[in-house]
Amino acid sequence: MPPPPPPSLTANTASSMGNAEAVVVLPANGGARRRADKVVHPAPMPDRAAGGAMERKGGSVGGGGEVGGWRRPEWCSAAGVAGVLRRHPAAAAFGCGLLLFMAVEYTIPMVPPAAPPVDLGFAATAALHAGIAARPWLNSLLAALNTVSTNPDSMNLLLLCTLQ
Repeated sequence: MPPPPPPSLTANTASSMGNAEAVVVLPANGGARRRADKVVHPAPMPDRAAGGAMERKGGSVGGGGEVGGWRRPEWCSAAGVAGVLRRHPAAAAFGCGLLLFMAVEYTIPMVPPAAPPVDLGFAATAALHAGIAARPWLNSLLAALNTVSTNPDSMNLLLLCTLQ
C-alpha cells in the first residue's frame, strides 16, 4: 500500500504564495486537485459521418464555414486575426514589416547598370575616391588599418558566441 499523500494535497484549501484557493480533491481521479470554480469542458468527439472530423455542439471546431469538405481555420476570421494581433504583437509587427518590405522592394523598377549612381554618399565621397585612386599605397594602408581594427572585434564576437 502506498504511503498517504502529504497534507497539502488533501486539504480543502491550498496556499499558493499566500493566496488561499478552494481546492476540490477527487478520489475518483486518484486524488487529483482541481480549483472549485474551474469549469471543465468536454473534449470534442469525432464526427463519424464527416470522416473523423472533429465537431462540437454549435458547429465545426475550425470556426469557419465548410466548402467542399474543407473547413476554414479559426484564425481566418476577423476575430481570429484580431486575436493573433493581440496575443502575438511582435510576430505580427515582424510579419507586417516583412510584407511592407517585400511590397516596396519588389515593385521598384531596377536601375540599369550603365546609369550613374544617384546616391548622396557617392557624391559626398567623390573627392576621397579620386584621391585614393591616384595613390595605391594609400588604398593599401587604409585596407590594412581596416583589417587590423576589424579582426579583433570579429574574434571577440566569435569567442563570446562560443563561450555561451
